[in-house]
Amino acid sequence: MSYIDLNKPIDASFELNNICNLMCPQCARNTVKDGILQKNPDTSGNPLPTLDSHQMSLEDFKTSFENIGNVNMVKFYGTVSENVASTNFFDINEYIFSKNARILTSTNGSLKSKEWWYELGKLYKKQKTSRMVFCLDGLHEELSLYRINASYDKIIENALSFMSGGGRAEWRMIIFKHNQHQLEDAKKLAKQYGFDKFSYQYSFRRDVESEFTYKGKKYNLQPQDLWSEWEIIKNKRIEHTGIDNIVCKFQEVNSVYVDYLCRVWPCCYLPTAKWLVGKQKFYDDYYYDMTNNLIDKSLKEILEDVFYDTLQKSWEKEDTCLQPCSNTCAFTDSIRTANYRVNVW
Repeated sequence: MSYIDLNKPIDASFELNNICNLMCPQCARNTVKDGILQKNPDTSGNPLPTLDSHQMSLEDFKTSFENIGNVNMVKFYGTVSENVASTNFFDINEYIFSKNARILTSTNGSLKSKEWWYELGKLYKKQKTSRMVFCLDGLHEELSLYRINASYDKIIENALSFMSGGGRAEWRMIIFKHNQHQLEDAKKLAKQYGFDKFSYQYSFRRDVESEFTYKGKKYNLQPQDLWSEWEIIKNKRIEHTGIDNIVCKFQEVNSVYVDYLCRVWPCCYLPTAKWLVGKQKFYDDYYYDMTNNLIDKSLKEILEDVFYDTLQKSWEKEDTCLQPCSNTCAFTDSIRTANYRVNVW
């Protein structure tokens, strides 16, 4: 039996590059060492060095798309990158729409000109069920306390231009202690500006020091304290090490993840976990196998790799289960369904 159902519509998450213009401290691209925020050279998502810039070509994307087959939606979430940074992002979107597939893109919104965003909005207007998610974690200077190197005014300008072209946009906000007082104002502004959706979420990442410096400036990142119950749930997620009741989130929604080298992964968590190398041989073998890509093989052929059967069997024992699987998808129903993202409208 295939890891996902190839006869049903497939959601494909693509990483188009390994480039980002920001320095978000909780991103896997970055790390805090000796109190200084810096690039993390050990988070590659592939055997190539992280800091070697790479973009998926339009032709490689087309081949990958065709070799998946039956694509219902393409998601550009930017697990370790800013997909809009790709020089061919517009052309790739045009191609996807020509295949009658939907697009959901998450962006920091701080690249490209307002004219470019207007044209992209016109393109998205043709596909009413597609949306651009602008990550706006605060107003004015509070935004750049987490989205380091971003400009609030620039993002708003680009978002307004996108919407004026006819595109549907969502304002998404990660809540920290430094911006929680702005939540209600952000909701009002989103309505005023014309965003058709507003959502906020709490971050449960704990893999970065709260105090650090970047380019000589001091930062102190603290979690929100608006919802005390969330802190309890968050701690349970982080501390959980059991393998009870594993349900793969990507498998549940019939989805796969494609990295910028066109390699297929079960989800977005495994390709960036270079620290897993050396812990489980089946992971090592797949991690360094560059042939499991959609240029050389179809999705059906890739999913026949022994890795996928071994992965599912690994969930049965704690000593074989990969940590991203147990940390992300092995929870009791109450923890798994805890709503850390709240859709306001």
